[in-house]
Amino acid sequence: MRAFKIAKKDLKNLFNNRFNRVAVIVVSLMPLLYSFYTYMPSGILTVN
Repeated sequence: MRAFKIAKKDLKNLFNNRFNRVAVIVVSLMPLLYSFYTYMPSGILTVN
């Protein structure tokens, strides 16, 4: 239970700063965007 309380506190502190909030969102979504464009037939990052 203590670990969840510490994680909640850390996440709350992380999202207080706008730059950190944007950075977390970008870092979490970048792999999804990369895999989306890789598997598209006409994607920008298509690997043959």
